[in-house]
Amino acid sequence: MNAAWGSPYSGQTAHIGKAASPSSALPNVHIRRYEDLVVDTATAHRSERTSLTVSGPLIPLALSPLMRENTHMTTTPSDVIRYLLPFVATAGSYSSYIQGRVGKHAAKDGATAFHQALSDADLTIQSYLEVVLLAKFPELSFFSEEQDQSLNAKYFAPDGNLEVLLDPIDGTRSYIDNRPHYQIIVAIHDRSELVGALAYMPRQGVCYIATKGEGAYVLTHEEARTGHRGTRLRLTQKEGPILVFNKPDLCAKLAPYFEIRDVVVEYDAQPGRYNFTNIFDGSTLANVSQPCQGIDGGALSFIAQEAGALATDFSGNPMGNFRLSPKRIVPETLVTANPEAHEKILKVLQAK
Repeated sequence: MNAAWGSPYSGQTAHIGKAASPSSALPNVHIRRYEDLVVDTATAHRSERTSLTVSGPLIPLALSPLMRENTHMTTTPSDVIRYLLPFVATAGSYSSYIQGRVGKHAAKDGATAFHQALSDADLTIQSYLEVVLLAKFPELSFFSEEQDQSLNAKYFAPDGNLEVLLDPIDGTRSYIDNRPHYQIIVAIHDRSELVGALAYMPRQGVCYIATKGEGAYVLTHEEARTGHRGTRLRLTQKEGPILVFNKPDLCAKLAPYFEIRDVVVEYDAQPGRYNFTNIFDGSTLANVSQPCQGIDGGALSFIAQEAGALATDFSGNPMGNFRLSPKRIVPETLVTANPEAHEKILKVLQAK
């Protein structure tokens, strides 16, 4: 067996025995948790039962899809999020270290400078997390903002039950401008809806995570690096501006009734003053997106929803299935922790 790239987990000794029967090419794997299947490259030895006994420094081992099936293991959104935490923390440290001198690439197609920005960090972090995911969860599907420049996307399952959505640097324009307001975002989508998400803000040292039905949590950099559970995040009813992104028509429609801030417009006047992550600290009332990408706005809306907010389309229905779109987009989303405001905003948006 070949050990996969590791993360800073430590835990139990694993015993990998002989095949259960002559017809089976797979060993019996006795583990309590997936993370406990490890290989110690320094102290492995053979016992009289010809089983491989391992102990000491631990390196997570990637199971092949066939071995995963043999051990009756099903990957959950929580498995993926918790596994990725230390790797995302490492990617965040890398991004902040090189930020002041990061290489810039030719502008991508896009409506604004925010859409067009591309850096070395976008492509490097994407490749790094692709390798990390393939090493342990090759049965997952994968979609990234920089999908067209990926060297590894073709190695993921084309139609897995779970799909990882990645924005390696959300806020590349701000990142290139050497400002602290950017994040690494990972979302997990099943065949019908978002079921997990992670948003790590390296310069703030804060990470938000959520999985469906299990709530949302906020972690420090050290807690993310060491796989700590974190502190439960609960959003309460707040006031403040509504944020939109490059949508003057929405601003015109909502402005008579609410304070509205367009993140693109505000960036030139007050760089970093307003970000869609502000909903987590209660400094903004709502985020309104039209359209909404699963890799960023959708993921943040999901985390807010698991923390107690309402996340819907403009008709008050669930956000929808991002995987139905080749670009992982739904037409619109509204997220707010204030039920009364949610109702009022919907009425204005639905008015002719």
